[in-house]
Amino acid sequence: LLADSETLVVYGQAPGEVAQAVELLGLSQAEADLIPRLGRGVALWRVGGRSFLVQHLLADSERRIVDTDARMGAWPGETEWASQNCDSAGSLDPVEP
Repeated sequence: LLADSETLVVYGQAPGEVAQAVELLGLSQAEADLIPRLGRGVALWRVGGRSFLVQHLLADSERRIVDTDARMGAWPGETEWASQNCDSAGSLDPVEP
């Protein structure tokens, strides 16, 4: 069923996951060779019979919405604190003396 999908979007995968991705998604050898080398925000899109490399570009206003790395492991209430005290990359805002 997955291999028959009309549109696939595959972000970078660890080298150990490539064989399973090929099996489940029906990737070609060229596609399989690419996916462990994809950078952050770059995806292999396969639409119909054609493949494309697509880079997702974020506006600063989008970054807080989609960047979940800074929120992983957050305790309840911590994400609200972080959104008030961290910059768009998830780093603490400079503290004024």
